[in-house]
Amino acid sequence: MRVMLFDTETDGLIINPESQVQPRMVEIFLMVAEQTGFGPEAQFEELGSWQTLINPGRLMKDDIIAIHHITNEMVVAPEVPTFRQIAPLLIKFINKSDRVVAHNAMFDVEMVNIELARTMNDGPWQPPQWPEIWCTVEQTEHWFQHKLPLGASKGKTGLYPLLFQESYKDRHRAEADVRALYECYKRCEHMNWNWTEASTETVPDREEKESAYAVSTTTTTGLPGGPQLDDASAGGVHQPALLP
Repeated sequence: MRVMLFDTETDGLIINPESQVQPRMVEIFLMVAEQTGFGPEAQFEELGSWQTLINPGRLMKDDIIAIHHITNEMVVAPEVPTFRQIAPLLIKFINKSDRVVAHNAMFDVEMVNIELARTMNDGPWQPPQWPEIWCTVEQTEHWFQHKLPLGASKGKTGLYPLLFQESYKDRHRAEADVRALYECYKRCEHMNWNWTEASTETVPDREEKESAYAVSTTTTTGLPGGPQLDDASAGGVHQPALLP
């Protein structure tokens, strides 16, 4: 089973899905993994990943920049594509997946749909056929009786610290969040949703340790053979052979 795990960073929140004014994506990172089996016997192999900053076509506010530390200067660089330029490749990744995993998937999936709806009239492509959506917020809510952020936030612990008794660096950057998400997804699958096992293995540590998941604050550069769309960079594909 091919699993796509992804996260987006945006210039705001979706306040009203029916509103004509919606946020825009400024970064996306996705990882593709092959999953064999389910539950305690599940095995996983990372096949590759793709990351890019996205030019939203407008300035971000300071309070948003303070969250993900993606600046206006970063997204207006000449090599940073617009969403329209990356849309065909993103659609291919979605269509090739058997399961899509995200933390608070309702938001990230809706963001992709909003961006696609905004640009669909300008492109020759068809909307993606979303496969099974697997949300780590919804899948673990019954364990803790409330919804958890991925990392510690505003004095509240998160799913990753609870499962691994450590924090991870560069939270709210898409790559760091997806790599933490991948570990959470594998742990949850292996525990097979057994609350007894979860409760005995996930006592949070008071001291947050720094995780090995440190990522650069600059756009990943494309490797030779990576995608080039509309004469602009579509970001970096860590495994060129992964291209759909």
